[in-house]
Amino acid sequence: MQRQIVMLTILVLLAVTVSGCVSSSGRMNNGFSSSTVLEQGNHKVINQVQGQHECAYVIGIPLGVTDLWSNAMNNLRDEANLTGAQALSNMAHDETTWGVGVFYYIRKLTITADVVEFTK
Repeated sequence: MQRQIVMLTILVLLAVTVSGCVSSSGRMNNGFSSSTVLEQGNHKVINQVQGQHECAYVIGIPLGVTDLWSNAMNNLRDEANLTGAQALSNMAHDETTWGVGVFYYIRKLTITADVVEFTK
């Protein structure tokens, strides 16, 4: 009987340790520092781009660069390669966290945007 209790305790601890969890959040944020009037006929959408960055944590200690926003935005701008009368529009972000409790987890931020080109 005592052996069964020990085995059950070990199994429960093992299940808690190796089970993972995922959380995700996202929003479309148009509250950036500039605004552009996108009237009908004055622009065309020419591409959709994405920038992302992630950081792993072990027991809450980061194993990389933790500034997800700056790095994801830099990656987005690099992919967009804006020229002339082009701008980013309809920016949205999605942040996902997954891992094994507090022992190991990864935070990942993905930012997407449309590249628009002004025609007038």
